[in-house]
Amino acid sequence: MGGSAFSNLGISRIPADSLPLLQEHIESLLTPYYYGMIKSPPPAPGKLDHGDLDLLVLPLDFGNAPSKETLKAALSAIATVTTKGSPTISFAVPFPRHLAPAPGALFQLDIHVCASPHDLEWVLFQYSYGDFWNIVGAMARRVGLKIDNTGMHLRLGEGETLLLTAEPVAVLEFLGFEQEVFSKGEWESLEDMFAFIRECRFFTPEAFAKENESQKDRQRATKRHGWIKWKESLETIPPSTQGKIVEAEEVRVEALERFGKKREYEKTMQERANRARLKLMWKGVMAGLPLETDREKGLTLRRLRTLWESVDGRDLETLPTFAETHWKAEWEKAMEREAQTALMPKKVKRKGGVEVASAGG
Repeated sequence: MGGSAFSNLGISRIPADSLPLLQEHIESLLTPYYYGMIKSPPPAPGKLDHGDLDLLVLPLDFGNAPSKETLKAALSAIATVTTKGSPTISFAVPFPRHLAPAPGALFQLDIHVCASPHDLEWVLFQYSYGDFWNIVGAMARRVGLKIDNTGMHLRLGEGETLLLTAEPVAVLEFLGFEQEVFSKGEWESLEDMFAFIRECRFFTPEAFAKENESQKDRQRATKRHGWIKWKESLETIPPSTQGKIVEAEEVRVEALERFGKKREYEKTMQERANRARLKLMWKGVMAGLPLETDREKGLTLRRLRTLWESVDGRDLETLPTFAETHWKAEWEKAMEREAQTALMPKKVKRKGGVEVASAGG
């Protein structure tokens, strides 16, 4: 989603007044045959045109969902783009004649395949109003929260998170937004939407200071109109409306209580502590073994850890003794396996895509 998948095809932007009619046309091609539900996230207010048409879909039959080629034919699309691991397929589709801004014009259609009705509801919520959730997400990040395509999470550090909720109403309430106002989205301009965003109880310009920017924030600063306008708006708001600074620790305690996640959090943090301790112990154990190369240490450690994890009732306190007892046998097995691997034929790719086998080593 974003409207830039076909930069070499001269894709036309979609006039705002044509967007509902275009969506209706596309739905008529797909709903009776392939999808039981189709929704489109409401756009940001005040936009004169759009880079693409985004559709969230729920297949009629998950076991027999339409293929990319089937959809391409149904839409009369001339090109498609997919990204590995992404549920979104982009199509370059001809405008219907009565909506075409020019003869033969193409527009970008992004179809995001949802896994369930709840998934569709959440993704629709998260993609609503252009950069709305990009902006709110930056505020959430400052207080230790993360809002992504699966829900609202508590950040635990080192890339780990704990899911708090995937219910849109619960998220809006926790952030301090009025659900009815968000659902209606009846803002006449970006400025009106920004005023609503500033009602978030975690709003503070500090969240958007340069030192707090993520890599994605820096990319948005050059590409996303709504993000750029939001940053500009921060320069003119009076100090009295700049919000109260809330600390991440305060939010963590409240969130765990609100969403009933305290016990799960404590269990997760204990598991993290145990993993960190185990990692440190393995590091100390391996440093004391008479192995010459990092390769030897890595292969031996892998085998020792596998053996250790197969032991019932293992105790961290016995790890040094366990390693001392078993390291030599596991090192010998690792070296034997390494020698066998070196003798196995390897495939070498030659010009023309022909692969031929050659001896290893």
